[in-house]
Amino acid sequence: MAYKTIQESFWTDLRVRQLSPIEKLMFIYLITNPHAHYSGLYYLPVSFMSEEVGLPIKIINEAINKLIKTTMIRYDNIHSVVWVIKMCKYQMAQGGNPIVLKSGIVKNLDCLQSKMLVKEFVEFYHILNLTLPQGWDKVEETLRQRTDTDTDTDTDTDTDKKGDARGKRSDGFIRPALEEVTAYCIERKNGIDPQAWMDKYISNGWVVGKNRTPMKDWQATVRTWEHNKKNNNSDPNAEKEKAQYEATLARIKLKEAERDRRLTDATG
Repeated sequence: MAYKTIQESFWTDLRVRQLSPIEKLMFIYLITNPHAHYSGLYYLPVSFMSEEVGLPIKIINEAINKLIKTTMIRYDNIHSVVWVIKMCKYQMAQGGNPIVLKSGIVKNLDCLQSKMLVKEFVEFYHILNLTLPQGWDKVEETLRQRTDTDTDTDTDTDTDKKGDARGKRSDGFIRPALEEVTAYCIERKNGIDPQAWMDKYISNGWVVGKNRTPMKDWQATVRTWEHNKKNNNSDPNAEKEKAQYEATLARIKLKEAERDRRLTDATG
């Protein structure tokens, strides 16, 4: 079992004092949860947070957004990776073999898919002399270009509809991760295939309706699918959709098991 350190000054920090009780709970959870890596950068889907903290996903997202605004954390919603920005500083200050600690960080970074946050982490902790694998800068630029293309729904000059690499548009809408959609569908027991839902809106640039209006509430869109599904019980594809839904859940479980194995190897 790994122990994490929280400074006594945490409770008197001005930014912390401005947080709500739930936001304080979430921040402490991000430091002490069983998935956390001492670098502060690790894989953590919102569905995990909701299950372990015992709060609805909507409340979790609101707390995460507040912590992002206070610059205490960063979150890559596309890859479900969180970065508690100063966690590495305080955890490494507790001692240990610097070479071993640095090696553990390198292995952990290699397991993560969020090249954006890995790059920011390496730049922020430049004192550790970490280096990015060759070609990462080009890959990151490609990801940013794809994000802009996906979220530009009408014209190239409409910058308000564009998003950043975290999947957040300038109007505040944050694209959900597959794990979030899956958790929401399971919670509502609606039988909707989360992967099919994601594929639909990734491909159309996250717009809804005949007028191609930018999506504002992804959960409401899921409920619309749910409503349409209930009104079409005679759909001959119902069994096929159910099978796809179950297959998606199986893939998610396999992905989570693989993630746990890789992180165990990296930190063990």
